[in-house]
Amino acid sequence: MLNDLARKYFGLFTIAGAVLGLVLPSIGILLQPYIIATLFVLMFFATAKLNKKRLVAAAKKPLLIVLGLALLYVGVPVLMYALALFAGLGEAAVFGVVFAALAPTIVSAPFFVAMAKGDVEFSYIVSVLATLLSPVLIPAMLLLMLGKAVSIPLVSISTTIVALIVFPALLVVALRALLPRVMAALERNESFLTAADFLVFIWAIIAVNSASILAFTPVIAVLLALAVVQDFGVYFLVRSVSRKFLPEKLSKALAISVGLKNTVLTAGIALLFSSGTALFSGMVVLVHAPMFAFIGWLKEKL
Repeated sequence: MLNDLARKYFGLFTIAGAVLGLVLPSIGILLQPYIIATLFVLMFFATAKLNKKRLVAAAKKPLLIVLGLALLYVGVPVLMYALALFAGLGEAAVFGVVFAALAPTIVSAPFFVAMAKGDVEFSYIVSVLATLLSPVLIPAMLLLMLGKAVSIPLVSISTTIVALIVFPALLVVALRALLPRVMAALERNESFLTAADFLVFIWAIIAVNSASILAFTPVIAVLLALAVVQDFGVYFLVRSVSRKFLPEKLSKALAISVGLKNTVLTAGIALLFSSGTALFSGMVVLVHAPMFAFIGWLKEKL
């Protein structure tokens, strides 16, 4: 019964999480250390949905994979760079915008693609490759576009890959081989478990950024508008164009994979320069919450 309710009203869980984040931020902030655990749960179920034959088939679409990577590391950064200059932002802010725009796909993108009934396998390949290539492509593009040399800490990338890609995959394989009944029970109750987990995830994300939401200065307003463009704008742009020449599932996977960037990673690195540089990454992380809720609400209607 709970599973059926969660499947039907998944959007309400996301809205409840957002409301709780604003109304009870103190509790949500206490949940912050467990955000990685909530992402682990989401990636566990997304990995469980992977189909070996479809994964191989997705890997045989090299041009589409290259297109996804090109949009991530060239298309989006150039667009955001142009918008940042048009908005008249200072040098540090422009650097922060471009830095965030160069972030790889968020590792949990396959979960959201699965939620939207998109091509999970294609999204999985793009997100993994984008993360693996980020230590090379982010510094190269920053040097090319802004003339600034930076290095990306491999420890951050490695931790993300192990925690949200390797471990979930190993757990799925282990449970199916050693505890098939447990795995079957988890999959039967997937809708409720992911809805409850997603509520906690949204609650924590909103709570952590509640101060930024309430402190609405002119600079914050401009950065927030640009963050909305990077999340929602890029998603709708890629979706509207790609659906004209790609199957629906691939179009959804491409749009979500390009629209959802791992700006938590770039925020952490940008803090090494200044808090002002990291501010835009934080704004995109903030906008991720309504974007996640948007996907959770509309799901396959996207």
